[in-house]
This record gives sequence, C-alpha cells and structure tokens, in this order.
Amino acid sequence: MVDNGFVLTGNDAILKYLANSYDVAEQWYPRDPERRARVDEYTTWHQTNTSLDIGHDVLRDHLKLLTWRSCVQSALKKSFDDAHAVLYCLGDKARL
Repeated sequence: MVDNGFVLTGNDAILKYLANSYDVAEQWYPRDPERRARVDEYTTWHQTNTSLDIGHDVLRDHLKLLTWRSCVQSALKKSFDDAHAVLYCLGDKARL
C-alpha cells in the first residue's frame, strides 16, 4: 500500500495504519483499549492462520478455534460480525 508516499506491506499492518490515520468509525476499530485489543487479536490471528500462502490448516484444531472465536465475538458483539464479513470480502477481492 502507498499512502502519500508512505509504503507499507502486510494486511494487518495496513488495516491498523488506515484505521488510525483516517479515524474510522468506532464500530470498525474501537477506541476503547480493551475492545481494540480484541480486534487486534482477531486480525492478527486471522492473518496468521487463514492466509492461503503460509500453508496452515486452520481447521486442525477446530474446537480451540470455535472457543476463541466465541470469546472474541461475545466481547465485540455486532462489530465482530461486521468486521468478519469485511475481512472476507477484502480477502475475496484480493484473490481475484
């Protein structure tokens, strides 16, 4: 990504840079440190464990995945579902 001459790589880093630089709505990237940490935790996990090019099998420990996802989803409620949907849409567009 290039933003006014600043070059940045890495999906997670780009997401956080844009959210901080352009003051996105609270529902997308919370200002509260604990809620923001949950979003960061999710996006970091998502980047590490679902990227097709690193060869990880995301379903190898499905029970832990579902337990972790449930904890994050409970903390963020509707914001989690909205963010999750956006991440998958962006991922689909990146693969085109």
